[in-house]
Amino acid sequence: MRKALVSLVAGLMALSVLAGCGGKSAQDGGQGGGSARQEAKEIVLFNLKVEIDQALKNLAADFEKEKGIRVQVKSCGGGCDYGAQLRAEMQTGREPDIFVMEGPSALEIWGHKVADLSNEPWVAHVNPELLGLKQDGKIVGFPVAIEGYGLIYNKSILDKVGVDPESIRTYADLEAAFKAIDARKDELGLDAVVSYTLKETWVSGNHTFNIYLAARDNPDQFADDFLAGKVDVTKDPIARDYARLVKLLIDYSDKDMLESLDYNAQVAAFGTGKTAFLHQGNWVYPNLKDLNVTFDMGIVPLALNDSKYASHIPVGVPSYYVVNKDSKYVNEAREFVNYIAMTERGHRYMIEEAFMVPAFKNVKLEPTDPLAKAIMKYNAEGRTLTWQFGKYSADNFGMQTIAPITAQFAKDGDVEKFLAAIDRAAKEYAASKGRN
Repeated sequence: MRKALVSLVAGLMALSVLAGCGGKSAQDGGQGGGSARQEAKEIVLFNLKVEIDQALKNLAADFEKEKGIRVQVKSCGGGCDYGAQLRAEMQTGREPDIFVMEGPSALEIWGHKVADLSNEPWVAHVNPELLGLKQDGKIVGFPVAIEGYGLIYNKSILDKVGVDPESIRTYADLEAAFKAIDARKDELGLDAVVSYTLKETWVSGNHTFNIYLAARDNPDQFADDFLAGKVDVTKDPIARDYARLVKLLIDYSDKDMLESLDYNAQVAAFGTGKTAFLHQGNWVYPNLKDLNVTFDMGIVPLALNDSKYASHIPVGVPSYYVVNKDSKYVNEAREFVNYIAMTERGHRYMIEEAFMVPAFKNVKLEPTDPLAKAIMKYNAEGRTLTWQFGKYSADNFGMQTIAPITAQFAKDGDVEKFLAAIDRAAKEYAASKGRN
């Protein structure tokens, strides 16, 4: 009955001279309409973050009202392989006008498509170190947001077992907290201590693995050497620390769900009070808000040893909007990204609707959500790690190589095999790139 009614309404709207909303999916911001609409300027933004899908569409609607330019938002997130889907979008005959890059490695694939954004007005409002996507000395990436991740915690659960999240600074601290919570898991009504997933391969292959690359001296050089096949992972003591951390996450998660738990279910397990920790970042707050979460929360580090870096979390700009230089509407696409950074409406979108930590100094609104505040606190204290996985994410090295190796480690627990497999994978990757 509902389908019949929708079809009838859609048919009537198609006959009308007024252009209305078409029957698109929840993740597609496109709108149908008559011939009057076909002549309108329309840009397509291919979005990586499904959690900001609706907020971005609301912003696009207001932009259209003000500027007369339509923005169709297409979102790919959660379990979606953005790299593969972007390739598909580029072959449809209607390339996106704005799309996302997760770091310099994406330029190896899409560098021929990016427009120079060096002279855009928003550039003057960004600290230079956050302008991380450049090509031939030109700025080509608009920083979407500053993000950070680690283990998000439910403070009410930690309080009940006497764990102070501020005291978790080393692996020993983290392990002790996990054990204390696990000992009272049934009493607390928990399914597991931590909500972790191996199904979402970007979690283990990019985010968790980044801790191994970044929690050390000279992480940029180390990551470069690792990806060039110059590191013997089997002889690296920090690699053994990393294996121990991964084993901790696996042992205290719901093992029956590790390979079937998708992003939404992973977040929901934490949001409904079934786990004390969640391995994610501040981008999940819109999802938690939708779950009507009321408990206090914050972020503790993925502490892999007792070094000074163990108390740090990755904080930075992991993704950038780029403008397709071959677009028919390059100027309109530039105008939309400027709208985000340079208008009060764009600022409200970032802070109040998408719950972002903006990269722009001209934003006067202060984040109010607890996860954004946690990121800002780590940043203010200088307890931050770099995002190294952007050096390989476009090649899917993390998702298609490191993640399956991690999944095998979850099954057999063999540390030697785990480290040898990572070492071999890095050398094969380097060979494929002609780096060794």
